[in-house]
Amino acid sequence: MIGKIFQRNFSRFILAIDEGTTSCKAVLFDSRCKPIEMVQKSHRQITPKPGWVEHDPLEIMGNVKDCINQVVVNAKQKHKINPKDIIATGVSNQRETTIPWVFNSIIIRAGRLGCRCIMP
Repeated sequence: MIGKIFQRNFSRFILAIDEGTTSCKAVLFDSRCKPIEMVQKSHRQITPKPGWVEHDPLEIMGNVKDCINQVVVNAKQKHKINPKDIIATGVSNQRETTIPWVFNSIIIRAGRLGCRCIMP
């Protein structure tokens, strides 16, 4: 389906968002999968105890929004790309992270949850 859309109009773009454990990255690709514009923003690594890693979920959300906005602004200013020509968005996120209701997000790779996991 995407191939057919691109074949009809080469001025279409895909926005990829990679929300990782150390930063957020937004990349705009053209119809030939060539990166046109990229913005990356790091987020704090909160370490309340040795071996524990947390993130502030509001900081992450803000970084994602900032990266998206800046990629769109850069693409418009530098390449004269109309934001309406972004036809799809892909997201990759921290699959090892959970956000409790009140606290910072807890990173599973931090090791603190290993002793609490029970395998059936």
